[in-house]
Amino acid sequence: NLYTESLFFDRNKQEAFYTKKGKLIRNITDTIFSQAGTFYVEEKKYRFEKDVDLRTPKYNIYSDLLNYYTETGKSFFNGPTDILTDDSKIYCEIGYYDTANDNGYFIKNSKIDFEEYKINGDSIYFDKAINYASATNNVKILDTINKTLTTGHYAEIHREIDSMLVKNKALIASFKETDTTYIHGESIIITGKEDEQIIRAFRNGKILRNNLSGKCDSIHFNQITGIAQLIN
Repeated sequence: NLYTESLFFDRNKQEAFYTKKGKLIRNITDTIFSQAGTFYVEEKKYRFEKDVDLRTPKYNIYSDLLNYYTETGKSFFNGPTDILTDDSKIYCEIGYYDTANDNGYFIKNSKIDFEEYKINGDSIYFDKAINYASATNNVKILDTINKTLTTGHYAEIHREIDSMLVKNKALIASFKETDTTYIHGESIIITGKEDEQIIRAFRNGKILRNNLSGKCDSIHFNQITGIAQLIN
């Protein structure tokens, strides 16, 4: 249902539009506010413009331009967009969000702020239902709890099992002590909770810390014991 003060309808184009505030209610729980909007009858698509605010019980989306398909619940946005959930903040300038399945894909200045992670990348995929995120190209992941910065060109984060995979020139910098420890590998796997992490670097492994440096095929570092194993 669409509510607005005045509505114009073009029968030839099969388009309805408003220019002074409107409110769309879909499935009772989904509500969209905007200053202007157009409904394309044949495509069953809304184009919301200016101060767009999509509200659901699980998240809110704020954007200047949002295309919304009423049958699928998919939202496509172009321009600065913020998506807020109960435990995350997402920003991008181009992307889409599937309101029915709680997942989305974001590009252009995209970033996700979780409670424990801050993720930046050229593109990011996010699935709230399984607490999963992946990022591609120029990836930076700041772990605010374990005080580490991980970079690479592809990453997967599984929040439910405290696991992260970073590939393609992966590098992790740990700032937990007065000195910074750097571990490099073509692939890095990080598992475990706070102060219990295990870091494994594979292929062309390197470690650097203050006046210590090492080079090997792979590295296994255990935070609990403080032991770093250089293998092969």
